[in-house]
Amino acid sequence: MVIPSLTLIFVLTKNNNMDKQEFLNKTGLTVDEFYGRSKIYWGLNLDYLTSIPEGFNPTVGRSLFLNGLTSIPEGFNPTVGENLYLKKLTSIPEGFNPTVGGGLWLNRLKSIPEDFNPTVGGSLYLSGLTSIPEGFNPNVGRSLFLDGLTSIPEGFNPNVGGSLSLNGLTSIPEGFNPNVGENLWLNGLKSIPEGFNPTVGGDLYLNGLTSIPKGFNPTVGRNLYLDGLTSIPEGFNPTVGGCLILDGLTSIPKGFNPIVGWNLYLNGLTSIPEGFNPTVGENLYLKKLTSIPEGFNPTVGEDLYLNGLTSIPDGFGSNVKGEIIFNENIWFI
Repeated sequence: MVIPSLTLIFVLTKNNNMDKQEFLNKTGLTVDEFYGRSKIYWGLNLDYLTSIPEGFNPTVGRSLFLNGLTSIPEGFNPTVGENLYLKKLTSIPEGFNPTVGGGLWLNRLKSIPEDFNPTVGGSLYLSGLTSIPEGFNPNVGRSLFLDGLTSIPEGFNPNVGGSLSLNGLTSIPEGFNPNVGENLWLNGLKSIPEGFNPTVGGDLYLNGLTSIPKGFNPTVGRNLYLDGLTSIPEGFNPTVGGCLILDGLTSIPKGFNPIVGWNLYLNGLTSIPEGFNPTVGENLYLKKLTSIPEGFNPTVGEDLYLNGLTSIPDGFGSNVKGEIIFNENIWFI
């Protein structure tokens, strides 16, 4: 039976030992729908079930809810157009690799088999995992959540269209350079290996770092968070489409002139070297400076914050499009 214009939700009563025929009687599904030979065009809510019969492999146009299950039989691989909810599973059998157009919720899993590499068009939620096997590199259209991991194996470089969340990691192996369409969370890292230069379309969070190696110059589409740094090496000049947050720095090396699309935060500096002239699309924050060297003339698309200065030299600020704020005064350019 095909009713593409309707959205129907079936809610089943709890039954721990349902066989196929009883399952069909309660749902009104046909044998072909049970085996996935005919598509179910509506959402299917089976949250009250604690088990499903072997052989159940539906093709569901919208979402499939199975949050009451703590285990699934071997061979269960539904095709789901939107979301697949399996929030109470603590383990999955080998061969479980569903095709899910939206999100896949598996937050209570403690481990996954070596052959688990699902295709997920939305987000994959696996925050309960504490380890992953070698070869785990799922294809995830949106975000991948793995905050329970404290380490990752060599060769782990997933292709993630959205965000990759790995805040539990304290270290990463050499060769880890994922391609992330949106945000990459690595706030638990204390250090990064040489050669780590990920491509991140959104934000890169590395607030736990206290130092970075030479050659670290990631490509970041939006914001780069490095608030824990107290110094940076020579040659550090990342390209950042959004904001660069470096408020923990107390000094910067000569030659530091990043290109920043939005805001550059350097509020911990009390002095800057000669030749420091960054290009900043929006605001430049240098609130603790007490003096500026000759030749300091940054290119700032909006405002320049120099709150610690009591005066500014004549002719200063020709490349500032907005206002210069110093000693709580505003100098209009």
